[in-house]
Amino acid sequence: SCNIPKGKLTAILGQSGCGKSTLIKVLSGQKSPTAGTISVDGKSQGFSNWVSSHLAVVPQHDIVHSELTIRQCLDYAATIRLGRKIDSQTKKAIVEKIIRDADLGAIANSKISSLSGGQRKRVNIAVELTGRPEVLLLDEPTTGLDYATEKQIIANLRQLSRQGKTVVFVTHSLATIEAADHVIVLRNTRHGSLVAAEGNPDDVQKAIGIES
Repeated sequence: SCNIPKGKLTAILGQSGCGKSTLIKVLSGQKSPTAGTISVDGKSQGFSNWVSSHLAVVPQHDIVHSELTIRQCLDYAATIRLGRKIDSQTKKAIVEKIIRDADLGAIANSKISSLSGGQRKRVNIAVELTGRPEVLLLDEPTTGLDYATEKQIIANLRQLSRQGKTVVFVTHSLATIEAADHVIVLRNTRHGSLVAAEGNPDDVQKAIGIES
């Protein structure tokens, strides 16, 4: 059992095989829980319907087409996610705001195939933001990135949470949890995956015996 606070940046931490990615799949509706319930604002009814219109997932691996430019990719994603709900001018304004918020303006007309790993990850995140989700789940968003790029990605996620989104990311990296508002540490036991610690970064580091 754990709690994910609304409008905050939450990190899910733990060793390989402890259930981090499985938890993301259950929260995103990709997997059904074998027991227990998921509640949103205290309500467990209608969770699957809620997910489809309020939540987005950024998987660990790229979901973007390498031959499109960033702007083309985001325009295409917005067309799919928003459909006929909005007119073309509104859609364009949404795409341009996402480009600015993701700090992609200088490279918006570059092909995705020419981008660095960190830039591609920011594009993947931006694609999911075109649907204007309230909750954003990310599975290992900093895997394979250098330390400086890792910090930039987490800073971008923190900024999104400050704009009111609930942002949850899975990580192996202790270095990233200091930027989080809330941390959940999972531990694998013979009885299955359990929550070993939960709370703010300082409290969690003390609970699991890590000073820095």
